[in-house]
Amino acid sequence: MYNCEDNFLPNNHHTEVVEKISDEHFPWYRNTSSPHFSHKFYEDGKPVSAHISAFTNLRLRLFTHKNYKNIKDAAVFFFLQSHEPFEVLRREIFSSKNLTFFTYHLHSSDGNTVIVPNNEYFETKQNRAIFSKANLTIAELSPTKNAFRSVITATLEDI
Repeated sequence: MYNCEDNFLPNNHHTEVVEKISDEHFPWYRNTSSPHFSHKFYEDGKPVSAHISAFTNLRLRLFTHKNYKNIKDAAVFFFLQSHEPFEVLRREIFSSKNLTFFTYHLHSSDGNTVIVPNNEYFETKQNRAIFSKANLTIAELSPTKNAFRSVITATLEDI
C-alpha cells in the first residue's frame, strides 16, 4: 500500500524547509559507502539534530493531517549526479505493520523514488510526498542529468 501527494506543504512552508537546509551553516555528513551526504534529524525516536527546526513544518503536517504518533527516524539526503542511475539509498522491509516510510522531495530532479517490489517509479517533483507501508522496500536513485537531488526520509509509527 502506498500513495503519492503533490503539494504536500503550503508553498511558504516548503520554501522555509528548503531555505533552512540550503543555509551555508547547515551541516552535511559524507557517507563513506556511497556518493551522497546526509543529516539526521531523528534517531531511535529522539531528535538528534541542533537543526531540527528544518524538519518542524513537515513534523507538524504529519501529526496534524496524518495518523502518526511518533517519528522513529528522519534524515535529509543530498545525492550527487552520476553518469548512470544507481541506487543510493535503500530502506528495507520492516516486519512491523505499524510503520510507514515517508519520502519528501525538496527539489524537482531526474532521480526517482522506487517502490522496489512493484517496480513503481516516482519522478522527483518539488513538494511531493510519498507514503508507503514498511513492508515494501523503497529505493532512491541518483540523478543523471541534474547536478543533485535532495529528499527527506522518515520512518513513522502509525497510531
